[in-house]
Amino acid sequence: MKGDSDVLTKDYLSGLYKFGQIATFKDKNGPFKGVIENVTPDGALVVATEGCTKAYNFKEIEFITGTSEERIEKL
Repeated sequence: MKGDSDVLTKDYLSGLYKFGQIATFKDKNGPFKGVIENVTPDGALVVATEGCTKAYNFKEIEFITGTSEERIEKL
């Protein structure tokens, strides 16, 4: 069963938007740049920033795209 879980996780991560790429996000503290590194077994996104890694549950984080991203490029 563990092998099936590993395959499912690998397949999920391979199709995850911006996985392994620097992206701009926003959480309750404001915008920041980070990289999605993994997903926990309960579905939280594991995002790494400079010096910190944090797991975010559903609706605790969002992508900032398009013109919004351009406005905060200086982060």
